[in-house]
Amino acid sequence: MGCQAYTFNNFTVFEAIEKTAMAGGRVIEFYPGQKLSKDEPNVTWDHNASAETVKKVKDKLADF
Repeated sequence: MGCQAYTFNNFTVFEAIEKTAMAGGRVIEFYPGQKLSKDEPNVTWDHNASAETVKKVKDKLADF
């Protein structure tokens, strides 16, 4: 089971990943423009994300 990250549109990508995992979800579908994290509120997640940002998201996903 998973979710669409827009469910957590008031939260960051990292928070959406955490909340999906807490609900038992193992899959998440992202949407463009969501803020990456509280630590980096000016970085958004979309198909133009830098390699560094992609790595951060992959690392976060690997935690769960």
